[in-house]
Amino acid sequence: CPARNHLMCFFPPWVEERSWRCDTCSEQLTTGGAVQSMPEEGEVIEVEVAEAEEDGGAVSWKQAVVLKRLGRGRFSVCVNGEEDFIEEFGPADEDVEWRRAASSKEALERARAEAEAEVCAWKEQKAAAENELELDVQGRMSPLLQQVEALYDDGFCLANCAITPEQVLMCTDVVTNGFERYMHAVRTLDLQEKLQEVGFMEIKMRNAGRYDLQLPELRSEPFSFLLNDAPWMPLVYAALGSDAKMTHFGCMLSFPGSATQPWHSDGPHIRAGGDPRFIAPMHALNVFVPLVPLTSMNGPTEFVPKSHVDYDIKVPSRVPTIKAGSALLFDYRLKHRGLGNGSSDERPLLYITYAKPFFLDVYNFDRKRYSNLPVVEQHASRAERAERKR
Repeated sequence: CPARNHLMCFFPPWVEERSWRCDTCSEQLTTGGAVQSMPEEGEVIEVEVAEAEEDGGAVSWKQAVVLKRLGRGRFSVCVNGEEDFIEEFGPADEDVEWRRAASSKEALERARAEAEAEVCAWKEQKAAAENELELDVQGRMSPLLQQVEALYDDGFCLANCAITPEQVLMCTDVVTNGFERYMHAVRTLDLQEKLQEVGFMEIKMRNAGRYDLQLPELRSEPFSFLLNDAPWMPLVYAALGSDAKMTHFGCMLSFPGSATQPWHSDGPHIRAGGDPRFIAPMHALNVFVPLVPLTSMNGPTEFVPKSHVDYDIKVPSRVPTIKAGSALLFDYRLKHRGLGNGSSDERPLLYITYAKPFFLDVYNFDRKRYSNLPVVEQHASRAERAERKR
């Protein structure tokens, strides 16, 4: 710091990306203090010189060269090139006994503007640092807090995120091809009755017109936006913990005319020693991602708020309608049902289950309960073969 008014000005600390000045000297830069007014050594200025009385005693301005800074803003000059004509001035004498040359004034104005800008930037950095410190002391509010609270209190919440329309189309293609492939095998092997009564690992009929599909293609690398890179993962980790794991992944495909499901939850409470009064924290949740907009007509899901704590609670149900690709999260224990599809289009809905490491649903996805659907090669129809030739 050129003021040299304080001990730290003589031994300034190293500060990244800017030169250091003490608060007092920084303030002087914008108030016309010593740092602002003191000329540089070797700078040419003009000083007021009174002529001898015998020469008329007139006052004129003579050029002078700054020889040395003397501290406290004062400096010595050599006047008119005469080695024995040495004068001493200070900042209070400016424009009275000495003044800057025109070129020096322009340079000073530029330096002054740069100094003011630097001080403003320094003050902004200081204010930002103080604000950061205050936030650290008070504790930061997570941007996910409101959604996590809704998930804990009501049992479900809408995530403020979605996959892109292009990603929705990719998933839709996999669902359509997968269902056609599975149903081709069921019809070819005459397994319709077994599909209705029990189902297979790959496809189950949950209700009339409603199919639960397992699609391994959606777990592959091109679909990482549904896996580790899914936009809802921060909310999943906030709700279940950073060790939450994906346990199940599939698609619920509802056709026009499908029936409304019975009320149900996807899993029971975890009891401590069988005590029914104990309510454990959430251990698993589902993420629903519709591949078409969910409307009141095409079979959205109806939820009973707070039923993850009390299944028999008497409160009005809620039916969220959301855009294609958006995500809805709900507690695994929440009472819900899929409504019937009264539209003229299919309603594919991806579901992804996450849980704490100790939990695994062996009832809904039990390999002992469901057998694998045999693979049957699909042959192109005559029309499809003709289209390929064209």
